[in-house]
Amino acid sequence: MAALSTLALFVIAMTPMPGGERAALSTLDAQRQDMARHGWIVSWSRASASGGLVIRRATLRDVRISGVLDGKRVLYAADRLDISTDMLRPRRVSVVPEGAQAVALFAQRSSGEAEGVLFAARIMCDGAQLVLHMNAGDVDAAITASKFTLEIERSPASSRPVALGLRGLKARLAWGKAYLGMAGDMSAKTLRLPVTVPGLGTQVDGLHVAASIGGDEASPVVLLHFAQGTVGPVNMRLSGRLVRGQDWTGDFDLVGVGLAAAIRRAAADGAASPTLARVASLLDRELADFQGSEVAAPPAATGDDGRRAASSESGESGALISVPLRLRGGVWMLGAVPLADLSPAFDATLQR
Repeated sequence: MAALSTLALFVIAMTPMPGGERAALSTLDAQRQDMARHGWIVSWSRASASGGLVIRRATLRDVRISGVLDGKRVLYAADRLDISTDMLRPRRVSVVPEGAQAVALFAQRSSGEAEGVLFAARIMCDGAQLVLHMNAGDVDAAITASKFTLEIERSPASSRPVALGLRGLKARLAWGKAYLGMAGDMSAKTLRLPVTVPGLGTQVDGLHVAASIGGDEASPVVLLHFAQGTVGPVNMRLSGRLVRGQDWTGDFDLVGVGLAAAIRRAAADGAASPTLARVASLLDRELADFQGSEVAAPPAATGDDGRRAASSESGESGALISVPLRLRGGVWMLGAVPLADLSPAFDATLQR
């Protein structure tokens, strides 16, 4: 999303600034007009420029960018953007945001109809930087941030506001003919989840995701090469694909180690039945014996109370379990069972 929000500024900043603030600002304004002819509207309340013979800088305040991307209108706003170019590397641009940011995605409607908001979020970050490279129409973007928070007000995935927090963010996005679409790779030291997941907690450690988008506009294909991380006592890895026809269809494989430990934690906290925990432990032990891995004895079913995970809950031991995750008709399913039908298994009021 950060790459989309600064796509328009890439065209502005790629033009080397001639000497003098007035000439530099004149160049910015000329590029803004050129972008308007291509359907992108860029505005700012104040602009200033500085720099020497090699490094050129421009600061834009109260920035607004809007345009149409893939049939949808994109709106981006930022309190301040610091843009710098290096004359020794003219195809490289650095953008550093300061203050509040926001991004929104609108569905294009017929004449006379109001636009529908598909996605809206506020962005807050510390130590963030976007570095862009362009080569023969191909674009490579590198994003880093020591702290990145996305407060999503509206999205297709949730009707309620949610917040995601990342620390130690490093990401790369590339798009153009050489990449046959778009490809991305993202890692973060921690991801703070918007809700507490029973048995797992609120944090993903060591998150690493690689994905690409191909196909045509009518039927785009999203390939999730892998998404992996540690959630509570579980090491997880997810891979698969999404294809859009009349509706989105998804087929994924979820592989995890330590799932039984997560269910035991959920039972200890009253979020799952002890019967389910005992069955999970038994199956975990049988599978581990079959696979030749080690499973430690299950911990006592006591409250969490801030205790650290036992060795059996570290995600480093236990049976390797692989389950199919499917998306059909807008419904996520574990195999052939809708995920919504599995919720009674995590009902602590079941008979003990």
